[in-house]
Amino acid sequence: MKKLEESTDYLENVRMKCISCNKCKKACPFLNKYDLDLKEYTDRVDLAYNCFMCGKCKSVCPMSLDGKKISIILRAEKGKVGSNLVKDYFPFKNNVKKSSKSMDIYFPGCNFAAFYPETNAKIVKLFLERGGDFSFDCCKLPIKLAGDFKRAERSLSKLEKLLISSKTKRLVTACSNCYYYLKENTDLEIISIYEWLLENNIGNKIREKILIHFPCPDRYEREIFKYIEEFLENSYYEKYQEVNCCGMGGGARAFEKEISDSMIHSIKGEELYTYCSTCSRVFMKNNNTHHILSVILGIDEKVNPNYFVNSLKFKFKNRKI
Repeated sequence: MKKLEESTDYLENVRMKCISCNKCKKACPFLNKYDLDLKEYTDRVDLAYNCFMCGKCKSVCPMSLDGKKISIILRAEKGKVGSNLVKDYFPFKNNVKKSSKSMDIYFPGCNFAAFYPETNAKIVKLFLERGGDFSFDCCKLPIKLAGDFKRAERSLSKLEKLLISSKTKRLVTACSNCYYYLKENTDLEIISIYEWLLENNIGNKIREKILIHFPCPDRYEREIFKYIEEFLENSYYEKYQEVNCCGMGGGARAFEKEISDSMIHSIKGEELYTYCSTCSRVFMKNNNTHHILSVILGIDEKVNPNYFVNSLKFKFKNRKI
């Protein structure tokens, strides 16, 4: 397993390389609110948890400096906020058994399975029919974002050992946060559900040209989206590039509610497609949202708000086809 800690050397690197062009400040409502550039942010441990970690600052920075990394380091310095025991233990977990020996394990993450239970059930059936299996658990990223690095590393190590012991060849993720976090912090082979669907010739083309809101983890890398694009017959368009985040990123809403609310209400009256269950849930207040995965599978399920009930049902889901 890879180490989760970010080096404090990075803060010094930012201080040396920042040219004070203020492009980050202009692009980020959080930095703008406190009149900071990234170099100045390195000294603001008091604002460690106020960053939405959307990646916009890095995308506009001539030196590719990363506010998300700064925030993570500052959070480690400041110490944890809350215990996140729910994400650590995750009471709804239904993990693959050690004797499974399945080649591909479907890992929906803690939100997708709860907000899209019908779509999730179809995916589980597809995996079981092909000799695969599933694991319902948290990827442990929320624990790290809460600043509890030791607990995050311990919990992730435990999950990784379980998956390795089950002879898992690949972990197939439905969540972009899970995809990047597990890929960067474990030795498991991680692929997205969209790549798996293409490999198995499963899924419908989306014929109309759609408006997409890209989730933060994949907005600039687009490792996941390159497979989604194979399902788009008439491409897509972006309309709200200035909206950095759905307002829930980085756990910052608890500290920056006003900025978060402005993000949430920044898109209205649209037929909006995304591939993040949290984005779908947040933007559904003012838009008709569609989760691309559900659309591809011919369901186009609307967000189900019964998180607890749906999670509890999946906790006791058996592996019979």
